[in-house]
Amino acid sequence: MKHNMKKFEYVIKDEVGIHARPAGLLVKEAKKYQSKVSITKDGKSGEATKLMALMGLAVLCNGNLTLVFLRFL
Repeated sequence: MKHNMKKFEYVIKDEVGIHARPAGLLVKEAKKYQSKVSITKDGKSGEATKLMALMGLAVLCNGNLTLVFLRFL
């Protein structure tokens, strides 16, 4: 099975990091797409469509994230 992958780095600028409200918005947005979206911080990964997975990453201000978008063709 073939796939396309896009990967990029992002630094969280919000002074309180990713808390429940922005994490919920991110989950809602990620569910709109067919691509699998994962977020990695300090070696821990979580699917962007799962709120508790994102909250478990404990992303604070200036946290470095790697986002991977995987789309199967």
